[in-house]
Amino acid sequence: MSQTDAELDSLDRMRRLTRRLNLDVATWRLKLALKGGYDPSQPRIPSGEPGGGRWAGGSDGSTGSKPAGAERRVSMAARRISPAAEAECERLNKMDTIYCNAIKNPACHGQASERYAACLAGKPITPLPF
Repeated sequence: MSQTDAELDSLDRMRRLTRRLNLDVATWRLKLALKGGYDPSQPRIPSGEPGGGRWAGGSDGSTGSKPAGAERRVSMAARRISPAAEAECERLNKMDTIYCNAIKNPACHGQASERYAACLAGKPITPLPF
């Protein structure tokens, strides 16, 4: 029993979609892993009280609210990456994404994600082999 061209095209589209979704999940996991400032042992305000569900602050009883920009500074310090280095990694990732979209190769996006992770980690960045 042979498959028609339409069925083969449909299967190919599904495979590409699956690869793209797998890449999206991997990217999400990477971003989650790199998120700084998260402490699972920090207490939370009980749900029945004002501000319930939020992270409890320090010994002063504050809710731990930070002024705008403070969270980003904490995140950068936790990751040990400078804003300039992060901006360069973002620039590289945008260029890789444009390139991979142009050549329409799902494997290229996977390699681009690996390059982005290496850049953020301060590791050597391999060239795109496409």
